[in-house]
Amino acid sequence: MRTVLLCILFLNPGSATAQDKITSSVFSNGGGTTAGAKFIIRGTVGQGIIGRSGSPRDSLQSGFWNAISGLVTSVETLDEASIPKVFRLEQNYPNPFNPSTTIQFSLPKASPVVITLYDLLGRQMATLVDDDYQPGVYKITFDAAGLASGVYVYRIQAGAYQASRKLMLMK
Repeated sequence: MRTVLLCILFLNPGSATAQDKITSSVFSNGGGTTAGAKFIIRGTVGQGIIGRSGSPRDSLQSGFWNAISGLVTSVETLDEASIPKVFRLEQNYPNPFNPSTTIQFSLPKASPVVITLYDLLGRQMATLVDDDYQPGVYKITFDAAGLASGVYVYRIQAGAYQASRKLMLMK
């Protein structure tokens, strides 16, 4: 079992004591980087910045560091058996289809995923997926209403993994 802790933590800067500099133990919801001299501060939503810090060029006052790099909303317990062991691209179903079909793929680790559709001459017809995914099994629905009947190839690229499958659209 793997437990994934997801939480949002907010701090009211008015209730804290002011300080002259931000230490390396910035209070946050999981993010936080501080630096010295010219100050580099990185954070996530809800990260409390207390006091004043700065350099001859920059100054940061009390308040919230308002950078959104991901919003954590829940706690989930994942069963290790539910996480795939290998990358995999399944055959679409139904096949042949009209006008929509389902494509399933599995990821054993977090990866950027791109799934593209090509005709038999190798021309790219559509990008079905272009996003980052966490480990798991995913299903997408492809609606080919705007395409002509025929055989097409869909291809996945997930990290170093690549695979292709044929699909047939019959109108």
